[in-house]
Parts: sequence; C-alpha cells; structure tokens
Amino acid sequence: MRILVKSKLTQVLLFTILVLVIIYIYLAFEGFIGATLTQVAIPCNIGFWCPASAGSSKQIACPGGTYGSTSGLSTPACSGKCNAGCQCPEGSTTACASPCPAGHYCVEGTGGMAVPPVVCPQGYYCPVSSSKPIACPNGVFCPEGTTGIPGS
Repeated sequence: MRILVKSKLTQVLLFTILVLVIIYIYLAFEGFIGATLTQVAIPCNIGFWCPASAGSSKQIACPGGTYGSTSGLSTPACSGKCNAGCQCPEGSTTACASPCPAGHYCVEGTGGMAVPPVVCPQGYYCPVSSSKPIACPNGVFCPEGTTGIPGS
C-alpha cells in the first residue's frame, strides 16, 4: 500500500512539473518571460504643454490667451499669444480660435478669465474681430458696447 501511495504521489508530482514546464515554455514563446516591458514616451497633444520636471505625467491645457499648434510643447507660453481681434480659450490650437465678439475688442493674448474681451467704451464702436475701438463719427451717439454705425 505504501508503495502504491508513493507511486501515485510521484506521478502527481511529475505531472505538475510537466504542466509548469509547458506553461513556462508557452509564456516564454509569447514574450512574457525574459522580455523587458517598456513604455515609450509620447509628446504632449496639440493645445497642451507638459512640464519638463522629472516624474511629471500630466498634460496641461495651454492657458487662455495662448494657443498650442504643435505637439510636444514644454512651457505654458505654448506656441504664442492669440492674435489681436481674436480670442483663444484654454486649450486653443490656432492663433485665432474665434473672432472677438461685436461690441467688444480683443488685444493680443485675449482669452479665458485672465484677459477677457473688453467692452467697447462709450463714444466708440467695435464690429466683430475688433482689435481696438473705432471712434464714432460726428453726429452719431455710440453708447458702451456699440457694435456698428448706420451705413457701415
């Protein structure tokens, strides 16, 4: 009886070793064993910048008033300031994400909460895409926020 139990244990042990060897060979063949897992760095997306600090793993949207037209930017200045007459909200990808709204004017770098479009002052008018207010002609009253004058 002892010999029979020993024989069964030996068979189970050999079978277990055989299964483990087969699993190891399969995993090695598939590249899971002995392979070094690598993660390839990717550049920041357009409209974003990535801090150059070691260990940083996040992309930050280009601030309002700037734009990021290329990938791989590394400073919050991104690709540059938004054009005058335009506004660039956070994460913009072109120098003129949208035209300045009528009744307002937009200086270079307008966009977001820090530099919103400026309401056109009394005595001036500001059509769409204005970069500075235009003086009203004689004989015309232009209250604050005027978008145009008759005949223009």
